Amino acid sequence: MEPRVCDLVKQGTIAVGLFDHPDRELYDFAVYQLSEMLDQFKAQYYTTPRNSRCDLTPASPARQRADVRRADLAVHRPAQGGQTG
Repeated sequence: MEPRVCDLVKQGTIAVGLFDHPDRELYDFAVYQLSEMLDQFKAQYYTTPRNSRCDLTPASPARQRADVRRADLAVHRPAQGGQTG
């Protein structure tokens, strides 16, 4: 997903750079291309399973605590099969 986000940023930068360009059609084209790219990105993003895409939103405090508890349990879980250390 990251390369597509970089492409969106680049296209947005191009569009902003053309804002004051004397050829208004060039600016309009750049903005139109950005709009198309954003539509494609949005469609692809929502059809990709959540666990396989990058989630940029920070986890809630409750989710962070649950993740810490899960990790702590994994580290301190007794060995399987009745073996003792």
